[in-house]
Amino acid sequence: MIAAVIWSTNPAFIYKFARKASPVFFTFMRALMAVAFMWMLVVFNGGIHSNDLGFWQVLLLTLTGVIGPGIGDIAYTRAIQLLGGSLAIVLSYTYIFFAQFFSITLFNEEATYVTIIGGVLAFMGVAIATIGNGSVGAISKKGLIYSFVAAICWGLASALIRPLRDQVDAYTTALIRTSAVAVFSLLTSVILKEHREITKSFMVAAFFTGVLGWGIGMVLFVYSIYTIGVSATVVATALAPVLSQFVNRLIAGEKTSLKVLIGALLVATSIALQAI
Repeated sequence: MIAAVIWSTNPAFIYKFARKASPVFFTFMRALMAVAFMWMLVVFNGGIHSNDLGFWQVLLLTLTGVIGPGIGDIAYTRAIQLLGGSLAIVLSYTYIFFAQFFSITLFNEEATYVTIIGGVLAFMGVAIATIGNGSVGAISKKGLIYSFVAAICWGLASALIRPLRDQVDAYTTALIRTSAVAVFSLLTSVILKEHREITKSFMVAAFFTGVLGWGIGMVLFVYSIYTIGVSATVVATALAPVLSQFVNRLIAGEKTSLKVLIGALLVATSIALQAI
């Protein structure tokens, strides 16, 4: 839930300060700042604590980083730029269902009616709270595709984290994932020959979404998956897009609408169901 609170600020920062930024290079800068911050966390935590950190574990962690916060967040950033935060959030957060599907089918995570109902309620809350609010660009087919690419990538990457629970600690997992994102996004940006322009607003967005979103948020997200499982964790993160509506209104000085309150109530209900 704390990770969700942190992530709720991402759409506002991206749309306001990095709307015209090159998505891949922006992802690289986010990852670079997150890696620097997480190295401090790892050192503060006494170094890397892993029972069996071998080649296959590092490979899987790298894969989850490239797929999720790498390809997934690049697609999400581009979707926000094309569709606006409101619609991009709703479509991208179908990742809740993809994460539950992958964790159940690939790793035999227990599926209960409560889990399924919680996922449906959470997504309904996201849809009600965000559709029609905030800035929404013209409906772009590319934007829709980017949103669903983000959803599938986030869902698969989330499911792939769970098998590492007893082998790699949360700090090391987050560090290796973001390091993989940094390398992947830098190479991709160079290959694509992106226009890489660093401005003050660009750095503001990269710093906050990197250090807070990944440096702190990813550690909490990984720890949550390790302790309560993928299905329950992704339901709790549904708070992020709902809370983002409050953040947007706080920045714009607008009053919170009834739709947002109803959406928040539905997401809260879904989280409560997971905790019963």
